[in-house]
Amino acid sequence: MAGYITIRNQISASVCVCVDPHHLASIFRNLLTNSLKFTPENGRITLTAHIKGKGRDLRISVSDTGVGMSPEQISRVLKPEGPLISTFGTANERGLGIGLRITQNFIVANHGTLSIESVPKRGSTFYICLPRA
Repeated sequence: MAGYITIRNQISASVCVCVDPHHLASIFRNLLTNSLKFTPENGRITLTAHIKGKGRDLRISVSDTGVGMSPEQISRVLKPEGPLISTFGTANERGLGIGLRITQNFIVANHGTLSIESVPKRGSTFYICLPRA
């Protein structure tokens, strides 16, 4: 039997944020595509959302059990400018981090923030904070 990647969406359908719907679709598409690219067979991707702080923001997370990122890689991706380093996915797909920079730009354009926690060889979690509707 071929391996697979499990995707668990634990975000309630009743969750609302105040953002451009095209930007939000692009944000999720990019984060899920990256998680699929860098998660090996039999891995897991989980989406969650929780109200943050005094209830004004929603904290969305996309977590995977993929190859992870070093602190240097995270730093380079989160910088608005500067060089990126080519990396390869689990099936040798090439990645430059450009999609993550675009994702961050869309999040910032919608008054949100992006942060990343990652451990090499153990996975990554991408946190998006956006204003609630």
